[in-house]
Amino acid sequence: MKIILILIACVLVLGLRVINTLIDSLSIGLSILVIIIVLLILHIVIVALKDDNDNKLYYVGEIIMIGSITLGSFFLYGELIGIDKSAQWLTWFGEGLGKQLLVCISIILIASLILLLISAIPIKYIQNISLICWIIFPLCLYTNGLFVCSESYSDYVTTSFTSEEKCSEYQIVKDTKIYYRNYYQGESILPAFSPIKFSTHEFKEGETVYSVYHSLWYCKDNGYSYICVSNGTIGGYISVDDLKKSYPQKYSYKMQTKSDDCPVYGIDIQIIEYRPPLNDQHIYSRTNEIIDTLNHGEEINVINTYDSYIRIQLSDGREGYISRNNVEVIRTPIN
Repeated sequence: MKIILILIACVLVLGLRVINTLIDSLSIGLSILVIIIVLLILHIVIVALKDDNDNKLYYVGEIIMIGSITLGSFFLYGELIGIDKSAQWLTWFGEGLGKQLLVCISIILIASLILLLISAIPIKYIQNISLICWIIFPLCLYTNGLFVCSESYSDYVTTSFTSEEKCSEYQIVKDTKIYYRNYYQGESILPAFSPIKFSTHEFKEGETVYSVYHSLWYCKDNGYSYICVSNGTIGGYISVDDLKKSYPQKYSYKMQTKSDDCPVYGIDIQIIEYRPPLNDQHIYSRTNEIIDTLNHGEEINVINTYDSYIRIQLSDGREGYISRNNVEVIRTPIN
């Protein structure tokens, strides 16, 4: 028992170190090589355990593990990360599809090795429980990702307007499901508005929502048109047939910080010069330098809302980036 506990501790420590090393280098070839080596080690462990314990669950677990880190990574976990627009799931070592997917695969491999070590304990019910946990672990991870990433997408949609934009309001004409839309390398892996993209939330009949991006920004799928809307708390795509224009406008909308000590990061500006009559192009990116902190309830002047960080202008005129996870929308009735 002590040996198994020591091995589990070593797996956790070494596993985290390997993840960190792979993320820092982010060499695709090196990452794939390390994953293959770990898979071979796991296969050797599984074969040894199967020889000692004639348990069919080892066969089932190995098939599910391999499937979850190959096809599952790109068609299921990759799909989830694609809708994680506010960067809330598996971002311990950085943001982005490659980094988050690598963390996801690493978690499955580390969990598999730990549960296999536990299954080596010569007690039948402990062995069966650990193997069942091994089999269902990828599904549990996916379920967790589905919940977190859908909330992340909803937060992204809700906070996707600038201080200068005027939100167009609509009224919901009937209870309607909320969809999510994901792109992976420019193409949607699953049908854009398939049932798997349902939110656990829905808009109720009579509810007032505002359009995101532009009031005429539609998406078409299977002959239907969808528009991206939010009520200030949740957001996503719904069918245009479930909306009608609301006039006059009932609410005003602004964004503010929702916690204390919200860090504001600096901006790096790269200028690409063109010959006249073309204008120079300014490319903005976030630095790791914290230039200011904001307290709870401070209204923010939003300039751009492209990714998981929002570009804002501070009261002294400086510009910076703040995480979407640190802001909220305040909706105030217009008297």
